[in-house]
Amino acid sequence: MTWSGCATPVPGTAPFVAGVVQIRGNVIPAVDLRVRFGMEPIAQTLDSRVVVIRSNDRHVALIADRAREVVKLASDVIKPPPPVVLEQSAGFVKGVAQSGPRLFMVLDFDKVIGEESVHAAQ
Repeated sequence: MTWSGCATPVPGTAPFVAGVVQIRGNVIPAVDLRVRFGMEPIAQTLDSRVVVIRSNDRHVALIADRAREVVKLASDVIKPPPPVVLEQSAGFVKGVAQSGPRLFMVLDFDKVIGEESVHAAQ
């Protein structure tokens, strides 16, 4: 079973919108990150996770292959991505950060959930 089977499909939505899911009594849209990033969908595993993101008053569930932990990064450690990453990531990567030996890619939330065109029109 794929994650889209766990979400209630919504007709007319973008292909990367798996549907809506109920999380703690709230119905929120679910974005399949694999589909959004142009990858093939995969079957759900024990490592699969739904990560709920809040930006302003908006909540969105991101369906991910796996998630190990939540990390809080100070804004001053986030740097622009290297030019090749910026050019090849279709605008999804907003920055990179290093914390100890670990490297993180910071995603553009509006782009990931498909709202960049909404903000551009305003």
